[in-house]
Amino acid sequence: MTTIRIGIVDSRDECRQELYNTLSCQDDFEIIGLGRDGYEAVRLVDENKPDIVLLDIDLPYADGVKTASLIKSRSPSTGVVVLSDIDDYFYIFNAFLSGVSCYLSRSPAPDFLSLSIRTVRYGGSLIAPEFAAKANRGFSVFVHEYAPLYKNRLSRERSRLPRNVSHTELRVIGCVGRGLANREIAETLGLREGTVRNCISSVLQKTGLRDRTQLAIFSIKHGPQGSADLFASLVQLNENRSALPSIPLELGCMICRREKCYENGMRD
Repeated sequence: MTTIRIGIVDSRDECRQELYNTLSCQDDFEIIGLGRDGYEAVRLVDENKPDIVLLDIDLPYADGVKTASLIKSRSPSTGVVVLSDIDDYFYIFNAFLSGVSCYLSRSPAPDFLSLSIRTVRYGGSLIAPEFAAKANRGFSVFVHEYAPLYKNRLSRERSRLPRNVSHTELRVIGCVGRGLANREIAETLGLREGTVRNCISSVLQKTGLRDRTQLAIFSIKHGPQGSADLFASLVQLNENRSALPSIPLELGCMICRREKCYENGMRD
């Protein structure tokens, strides 16, 4: 059984202790640190490199979204799970754009919280059902209003794979684009699971991509099966996010479930 190393950051003492009690009783979870604010969250990641950081949205010094961005810039392989009571869809978009992989309510059911952490650890993303309806409306706004504005210009822009990506890393990228988990990639390529994790972390650093979801989209765009216009737009929107609306690449997975590219390149 692979142990998932978790950091918990919450300014509320009672809630932090409750989260600790809930998660520490899981056989595959190890709590490696606790924090009260954005500064302690970043320090926890720098010193311990956890697999998952659980962040409350309302932190002193830097809120959960800003803290997530700092964490992902320092440790791309660390998954970020946010606990929030904010259901504004643009705020949710910005959370995912900042590197959040899971957006939950501030009082999630223990079983759902544990499931969410395991989902993120093994490459997935998740949004709590109570936020899904508003988020879906936000997806619709993006698809119908923002993407067409930039489609023509973005289609002329091309991103390239760095020259220093190794042959093994290229093979791993292809498997990520097919939606395979680390264990499945290891079995497919005849590698150790730890080698697969190292390859993914290396590729994220070389390409400047934030997480596994963006890497999967990158693989679909540059792989032999081609790419959908929406995925290409999402990739370029992220690359140009300083000038364009803050729309997360992670949302492409949910949007494109209705598109042919999802059937060809990814899976649930």
